[in-house]
Amino acid sequence: MTAARFFPSGAALQDYLLEQSGPGTLTIVPHQRLAHQVWHRQRLAALEAGLPAWEPLPLITLNAWWSELFKGLWPPSPLAPGLVRLALWKHALASAPPPPGPTPELAWVQALDEAHTLLSRYSLAGGDARPTSGDARPTEDDSPLITWRRRITRIYADLLRQGGWLSPGELPAYLTAALRDGRIKLPSQVLVAGLETPAPVEDMWLKELGRRTRVVHLQVRGDPANVRQA
Repeated sequence: MTAARFFPSGAALQDYLLEQSGPGTLTIVPHQRLAHQVWHRQRLAALEAGLPAWEPLPLITLNAWWSELFKGLWPPSPLAPGLVRLALWKHALASAPPPPGPTPELAWVQALDEAHTLLSRYSLAGGDARPTSGDARPTEDDSPLITWRRRITRIYADLLRQGGWLSPGELPAYLTAALRDGRIKLPSQVLVAGLETPAPVEDMWLKELGRRTRVVHLQVRGDPANVRQA
């Protein structure tokens, strides 16, 4: 089940989180800054009430939750760490001649990894069902640089598979499949603060989530100045 609630300010949203977050409810926040703001207000309220101790409300970013869920599944293929991905990109670069122009360097490797993760997040990496399968096959309209990048990406995807690794771009699809198979234990309610324009893979996950537990989207619809002040 999916629902939505709207708030006139960020402060009103935080008030709702303080009231509604608790056992059985998980809150997805767009960034840790919001979580720290709510925890600070929770701490002040607990001190004012004279409580000797309190448990921080369950607030977590979507990527951090995905990471926790992935570890809990004990997957046969580990998530490739950053250094492993960079090494595979360097191997891929050495396997294909670069286009005319500057020689590829470390900055290229980092840019390729960031671009691949971003393209996967927005379902633009193309290929088969696995996000790391690389871009679509080159066409006559492609520039030499785009043709080369797509070739490098396909080599990188093959190296990932040969090493038994998963890339960050594959994580949402992997978890969605596990969710459909009933292998993920869900809270009774998930509050989603922000994320008004989720990426396609995030939207896919949230829709599947809403079919299996209560999901409430929380959004601020008021004066932007109020949002900045919260």
